[in-house]
Amino acid sequence: MMKKRQANSHHGPVTLHGRQIFILPTRAGLGFGLLITLLLIGAINYNNNLIYILTFTLSGLFFIAMLHTYRNLLGLQLTVQQTEHCFSGAQVAFHLQIQHPNNRILHSSIELNNPQSNSLITQVIANQPSHLIIYLPGTQRGQVTLGIITLSTQFPLGIFRAWSNIYFTINAYVYPKPAPLNTPYPYMSGGQSSGLTNTNGGDDFYGLRPHQASDSLHHIHWKIAARSGKLMTKIFSEDQSHILLLDWDHIAETNLEKKLSLLCRWILDAHQQAIPFGLNIPGHRIKPDSGINHRDQCLRALACYDTTSVNSRDMRGSS
Repeated sequence: MMKKRQANSHHGPVTLHGRQIFILPTRAGLGFGLLITLLLIGAINYNNNLIYILTFTLSGLFFIAMLHTYRNLLGLQLTVQQTEHCFSGAQVAFHLQIQHPNNRILHSSIELNNPQSNSLITQVIANQPSHLIIYLPGTQRGQVTLGIITLSTQFPLGIFRAWSNIYFTINAYVYPKPAPLNTPYPYMSGGQSSGLTNTNGGDDFYGLRPHQASDSLHHIHWKIAARSGKLMTKIFSEDQSHILLLDWDHIAETNLEKKLSLLCRWILDAHQQAIPFGLNIPGHRIKPDSGINHRDQCLRALACYDTTSVNSRDMRGSS
């Protein structure tokens, strides 16, 4: 039987109580129990006091081990503190913290397991949280759910295994794999940029971006060009027209994933070059803005893009 606990917040701990913990003998434990049974039969058959003493001693050890194995999990708190998103083909990371806030005993050989990752073994010292990272494959664009985390232990003798299954609904995003560096921003017919207006009327230097064919030669950063061989155009902050509009319909690429890959690259480049940008894809229209939160909002929209949303053009930006 599997118990599920919802974990909607990265900071909401899940505490293991009595009814969530299950315990059964291991193969070694079954052999140990069989040995006790045979000793008891021999003691009764031969009426031997020494065998009785050994039988009852081993029986007491059997039940004490069961109690300690159970208590090794009782009261532990598991928290998902942070998620690290990734690009397609990499791994998402879930940062976990396990602790016991009240008990002062040492919890040894605690094993954490997820069906999609390797097992992790740790110990919990009094008032010292243990930090672990679970990596899950980000092979496909979209969302990856942490899912079931199994906490288990066979401490102290390995003759019992106690475990508890905890279900987390916390997600991490797998963004499209970005196109190669220095991919030019998209163009519309007639040589016009698909949204990046470049009048450069201000005087204060704002940032740099890759040179476009329509840019004035007067605004090329020639020192960088001399050092690296790459043409970069200077942008000035007083000019409010420097806004990059990434429009789905203005991209000539027809392959869905390649189209998303191009958008991902332009979002990353625009953020790095401090160019305000907006995103317009089927199902999401995100107003021009800048900053990390805006970048992540646009990347999440790409990660969750679905062809079923083609007819829903004017929805508000995703959160």
